[in-house]
Amino acid sequence: MNTTPLFGRLAYTLVLAATAKLAHADAIEFGAVTRCERAGAGFELGAYVQFNEQITILASKYKGTRRLPYGRQSLRCRVGEAMVVAEVGVNPPSNGECMGAGHVSLISLTYAGRKVGPVSETLYAPFNWKCTGSEPMLVRLGVRRNVDNVILDQCTAQDWKWESGYTEIKCSALVIQ
Repeated sequence: MNTTPLFGRLAYTLVLAATAKLAHADAIEFGAVTRCERAGAGFELGAYVQFNEQITILASKYKGTRRLPYGRQSLRCRVGEAMVVAEVGVNPPSNGECMGAGHVSLISLTYAGRKVGPVSETLYAPFNWKCTGSEPMLVRLGVRRNVDNVILDQCTAQDWKWESGYTEIKCSALVIQ
């Protein structure tokens, strides 16, 4: 009885099984998270990145934060005496220009019915997404109440890099009421 072909096939199968676990492609997906604090203290839209098994969330607090599913979302949160309404679009990774890791768009942001925030004049301002150019990307946006005012918090990052994550994060605050 010749056992060479059986042994050869077994060895080949073991080699494939062993190397399959070693070889994997990097996977990355950009998205968004949201949080609405109870008692009208604040609203937040934060960046979400899943890089292989690692997840990064840019939010002031993790408790109460939820990941936004794909599709258009209408988010509502009472802050102070008025309502924050954010329209956000979350698109899954896709083929096409700069869409490989997904795309999040901030369609509108209002407080007490007034447009606030860094939303550009064009529809679908990018959030947590950068394709080309030197413009920083918006990675965190919040509306919060303090003792006397309602404040818009905005954080940008210059880029996201495989080796180090977000780079040059800068935050600012603007009184909106």
